[in-house]
Amino acid sequence: MIVNVWTITAGFLAVVGAALAVLAGLVAIQTIRGVKGAERTRREWLEDRGHLLTLLVGVLALVRLVAWPHFYLLLESYVPDLAAYGVMCVFGVTRIEPELVRLLQWGKPVLLAGLGFWWVLGLADADATTTRPLRVRTWLTIPLALGVLVECGIELIYLLREKVGQPVTCCARFRDTEAAAISDNLSPLYGLSVQTPAVTVVAYVAGSLLVAVAATWLSRRPRPAPVAAWLLVAGVAVSLLLTHWAWVDVVAPRVLRLPYHHCTYELLTDTIALGPAAVLTIFGHVAVVMPPWLAIAGAQSPRWDGRLYRTGAIAIVSSLVIVGLHLV
Repeated sequence: MIVNVWTITAGFLAVVGAALAVLAGLVAIQTIRGVKGAERTRREWLEDRGHLLTLLVGVLALVRLVAWPHFYLLLESYVPDLAAYGVMCVFGVTRIEPELVRLLQWGKPVLLAGLGFWWVLGLADADATTTRPLRVRTWLTIPLALGVLVECGIELIYLLREKVGQPVTCCARFRDTEAAAISDNLSPLYGLSVQTPAVTVVAYVAGSLLVAVAATWLSRRPRPAPVAAWLLVAGVAVSLLLTHWAWVDVVAPRVLRLPYHHCTYELLTDTIALGPAAVLTIFGHVAVVMPPWLAIAGAQSPRWDGRLYRTGAIAIVSSLVIVGLHLV
């Protein structure tokens, strides 16, 4: 176990997050068990308890929002302590306990997206005429709380694990000397990216722009067809994949000026503007997939659908501008 200020603060954020998740889950269960009586009575009960849930989930979201970038700063703080064992950058740190790191890297943004949807659902509920969105929010609190609790537990386990003394390799080494395998920090397009990097960049830009244009088009429709909204969801998945590949294969080595250095972690921590660009990319793609889920939750609102589509499109285009300025 490596102990420094980042380890201590990460442990604190994990404990606070776990405590808030337990409280939010208990309040949600109590609210569900207490719902009874006429429709008006149910709505009043849900609204009264909803204020407490809103406070708890809001603080929980803020804590986990801070914990997300903090986790990567934590990994970066381990580099000097592990340099003697082959670590050259943050990617090398992720090769220690890779399963736990992978769970945390996926779990943090997914749970934040869920918490963000919880909040948007509450805002869109103002246009709803039934208690369904309120009930969906209450029920949704339980799996979100469980997910955050598990994620905080995994982070605490990772913090307590011994990391010193394990030989690792970094992304700059094309082959893993321990496993004699191609580095998994390269995309399936790596060969193409080396020969014609422009093709990878064009695919990335085209995918992102297509999502932004489609979202803008949907924002101008008062009630777009559900199939169009779900096709955009599929497009978002493809766009995010192309974005990841382009950042790993082309953006990282070009911006860092190291041809064989494909470390997006170091790219985000060492380049001030690309951190916000990554956040804008994720935020924009998540925003444009929320409207069809709001419809399922009974909170479809043309006003909020339009806002989400427009905000997402602006965020995606803004991230492209930032990346483009760094590439040229």
